[in-house]
Amino acid sequence: MTLITRDNLSEFCSTPVRFLYRRPDASLLRLFWFNYKNEDFYFGTSLNPIVSAGKSDMQDLRFTGPNKYAAFVQDTEPLKKYNSLKLSFHFSGVRHLKMQDVTDNTDVELYREKYHQLDTLQQPEHLFSIITKRISLYDVYRKMPNQGNTNAVILDTPVEYLNNRQIFEFYICQKEKQAVPQFIIKNEQPFDNLTFKLKDNLYLYMRSIINSEDNGLNKNFTDREILCFRDNETLRSFSFR
Repeated sequence: MTLITRDNLSEFCSTPVRFLYRRPDASLLRLFWFNYKNEDFYFGTSLNPIVSAGKSDMQDLRFTGPNKYAAFVQDTEPLKKYNSLKLSFHFSGVRHLKMQDVTDNTDVELYREKYHQLDTLQQPEHLFSIITKRISLYDVYRKMPNQGNTNAVILDTPVEYLNNRQIFEFYICQKEKQAVPQFIIKNEQPFDNLTFKLKDNLYLYMRSIINSEDNGLNKNFTDREILCFRDNETLRSFSFR
């Protein structure tokens, strides 16, 4: 994992952070981005355009045995193209998921709820998880990694993992070094982690694993990216491609 920065990530994450894969031939693939601005946290995928592939209210990741998953989604609504996707956590405590209609650029709100104010959380809190598409299916990124005054996180990807998925989990913490719960998607492999300082006493903790286990995730609907987050005691998820 390589950082290409315009400012010091160990100080404040004051500009957007872009995540990119780097293949063995040194080409880059677009993954996702996040930004912390004016006490609000934003996350977006790099899929453009996005096709909404449906949602199935907390039933997307179905257990088929110990650490086994049949992913995935019942398409509960017609496929539709959008320009962008953005998950937001606002200072007011509201969490919502929006997409932009490709026809008239209007925002379509897929999900909204009263959440927590991020800086009031006493324990590490799971914000969201991303299950990527098969890594080789992401679009090539042809600009400079830190184009547009951003920081970049470069994820070096060996050729043997290009047909796998990767699982990312993001937590909010009040301390830089703080124990976080086990992966929401159970996995016994070693994981990478990275901590971003959003402001004093507020940190974003990211951990990730390449899914190399035989748990079904590398075999089912691998052209879809899956965003999931907790909704009280359940797991709500949306898939896109």
